[in-house]
Amino acid sequence: MEGLTKLRVRWAIMAVTAGASALSLTGAASASVTPEHGTLARMPSRYSRHAMGLIRTAPAPVSGAESANVHAEATSLPASVDLTSFAMPVGNQGSVGSCAAWAADYSALGYWENKQGIQGGALAPMYTYSQVTGGYDVGSTIEGNLSIDEHGVDNQSDYWQGNYDYADMPLAGEKTHAVNWKLSGYSDLPVQMSSSSTVTQQSIETALAAGLPVVIGIPVYDNFFYVGSANQGYYPGISGSFDGNHAVTALGYSSQGLVIENQWGTGWGDAGWATLSWSFVNTYVFDAVSVSSLHTGQPVSTAAPQLGYGAREGVKLTAPTGTWSPAATSYAYQWQRASAGNWTNISGATSATYTPGTADLGLYLRVLVTAGNAGGQGAVTSTQTGPVGSGAPAASVLPAVSGTLSIGQNLTSTTGVWNPGGTSWQYQWQRSTDAGGTWTNIAGATGSVYKTTAADASAYLRMRFTDNNAYGTTTAYSAQVGPISGVPVNTSEPTVVGAPARGTTLMANVGGWSGAPSSYTYQWQKYANGSSSWSDISGATASTYTPVKTDENAVLRVQVTGTNAYGHVTVTSVGTSAVKASPPVNTAAPKVLGIAALGHTLSISLGSWSGAGNSYTYQWQRNTGTGWSAIAGATAPHYNPSSADFFATLRVVVTAANLDGTGTGTSPATLKVP
Repeated sequence: MEGLTKLRVRWAIMAVTAGASALSLTGAASASVTPEHGTLARMPSRYSRHAMGLIRTAPAPVSGAESANVHAEATSLPASVDLTSFAMPVGNQGSVGSCAAWAADYSALGYWENKQGIQGGALAPMYTYSQVTGGYDVGSTIEGNLSIDEHGVDNQSDYWQGNYDYADMPLAGEKTHAVNWKLSGYSDLPVQMSSSSTVTQQSIETALAAGLPVVIGIPVYDNFFYVGSANQGYYPGISGSFDGNHAVTALGYSSQGLVIENQWGTGWGDAGWATLSWSFVNTYVFDAVSVSSLHTGQPVSTAAPQLGYGAREGVKLTAPTGTWSPAATSYAYQWQRASAGNWTNISGATSATYTPGTADLGLYLRVLVTAGNAGGQGAVTSTQTGPVGSGAPAASVLPAVSGTLSIGQNLTSTTGVWNPGGTSWQYQWQRSTDAGGTWTNIAGATGSVYKTTAADASAYLRMRFTDNNAYGTTTAYSAQVGPISGVPVNTSEPTVVGAPARGTTLMANVGGWSGAPSSYTYQWQKYANGSSSWSDISGATASTYTPVKTDENAVLRVQVTGTNAYGHVTVTSVGTSAVKASPPVNTAAPKVLGIAALGHTLSISLGSWSGAGNSYTYQWQRNTGTGWSAIAGATAPHYNPSSADFFATLRVVVTAANLDGTGTGTSPATLKVP
C-alpha cells in the first residue's frame, strides 16, 4: 500500500497545481507500476492503444515587447522548413506515460545525433524518465527531461533497463556512459494560446528555421487517436472528449501547418508523422521548447574496447582504450561485474588492469573507459568477458608422449599448455596391463623422461601431469601409448671390423641393443659386380668371416639377428669397401743363416711377406766375380757350400706364390767362401 499511497499523493498534488487535465496522464494507456513499488492499475480509458504522460505547465505571459520581437524575427522566414532528413525512426513509448522523455531524448536529441554525425544510436528515454519520476510512472514535463539531458543521456545499446522499465534507476556506469550525449541547452519559446495570435506559430517557425527541433505540449482529444495517412496525416483540430496531455517533436513546417514526429509507432498517423494545423497550434499548444545541439569536441567512441574471452580468477585483464574521435588525451577506468545483467562498479578497480578474484567467480566483467580531452569527456563500456572461471590451472593442450615404443627406450612427455598456468607441477608415469582399463603408478617414474623396462612389455603407458597454483590443483593425462614391444631393439647398427681382403678375417660387431637379446646369429652377404642384389654367402654364419678368391672385388656386409623371449629383430651393417686381392709381396728380405764355408750348412730366413696362402720355392746363387748365376740343383731351403764355391759369394732367391700371383725376395750376399 505504501507505493499506492505515494502515487495517489503525487496525482493529488498534480491535480491541484495543474488542473483537472493532469489527472489524465496517460490517456489511452493501461500500465502498472513495477512490483518494486507495488502494483497499481492505470486509469481506464476509452482508448487502450497509446499512452501519453505529459504534465502540463502553464505558459508564461508574453509581453508586448516579446510579441513584437517574435513577429520581427519571423518577417524573413522561409515559406517551409524540413528537418525530417535527420529524424530518428519513429519510436513507440508503449503503455508508459513517458511521452516527454521520448520527444526530448529519443526524437529531439536523436535528430542532433544524426545531424552532427555523433555515433551511439538511439538514446534511452527511460534514462531521464526514471530519474524525473523517482521510479514511478506518473508522467513528466518536457523541461524536466531536458534538464537531465544537459548532464547526459545513455544510449539504448548500453541502457540495460530497456525502453519501458521506469522503476530501475540508472546505474553509476550508465551515468558515466551518458556523458557521451550531453545536451548543450534548451529554451522555452514564447507561447500565446489564442486563435487570433500567431506568436506560438512564429516562435516555433523561427526555431525550426534555425535548425532547432522543438518539443511541444498539446492536449489530446478523441479524434487525435484516429489521425491517419490521408493528406500526410493532417490534423485540423480537436473533436470529442479531452483525454490528456502529450508531448511531440516538431521537425518542419509549411503553410499547411506544423510537421510533428509522434512516438506511438508507425501505425498512427502517416507512418508515425502528422501535420498539425496552424489553427490548432496557435490555440492549443501550451508548451514549446527549442532544443539546442549536443556537446561536441569531447571524445566519442567509434569502436568499443574489446576485452576478449576466457576470464579466469588470478589472470590479469588489461583494458583496451577502444577508438575515439576526436582523439582522447587521458583515460580513466572503472571495472564492473554483473550477474543477470545487473552491472555494479567494483570498489577500487580503477586502473587499466584488473585481476579477477574469488568474488568474481561465475560473474561477467567489463570495464567502463572514460576518455577525456580539452572538449570534455566521453565514456564507453567494453565488451563483456566471462563468466569468470576458476583460476586453478587449466590445460588447453594435453601432455603428449613421444619415443620408440619398445623396452629399453626413452619416452618423453611434454607438460602440455596451461592457461592459467601453475607454479609447481609433478610428473607421474603410469602403466596399464589391460589396454587402458586400469592404471597404476610406476614407482620412481616421476620425471619427464622414462626408460621402459621389461615390466612394460605388452603394456600401455601414459603421463599423469599435475599442475598447481594458489587457486587449486589440476591433473591432466596424456593419450595412452602402446602396447610396448618386448622384442629387442637395435640402437646402433652392426659394423664389420677388419680390412676387406682375401684371406683376412673380418669380425662382426653386433652394435647396440635394448630389450636384452639372449642370443645373436649372423649371416654374411656379398654384392658382387654384375649382381642386382645382395646374396647370402653359403655357410658364412659365424661372427667372423674370411673372404675367399670368389669374394674379390665384391662388397661384403653382415646381418645380425637379436633374439629374446618376445621375438627377434634383424639389422644389417653397412657394406664394406670392395674385397681386395692378396698377391705375395716381400716386405722384409730373406736372409742366409750360417757360415759360408766348406763343411757347413747354410739355411734360409724367409723374411716377411704379405699375401694370403703363400707357398715358397728357393734358388741358391753364386757370384765368382762375373755375376750371379743359379747353382744347379740348389733349390732346397738349405745349402752346403762345395769346392766350386771357393772364393765366391752366395745368396738365395725366394719365390712366393698364391692364388693372386707370385713375388720374389733376394737375400743379401754372404762373405766369400774361403
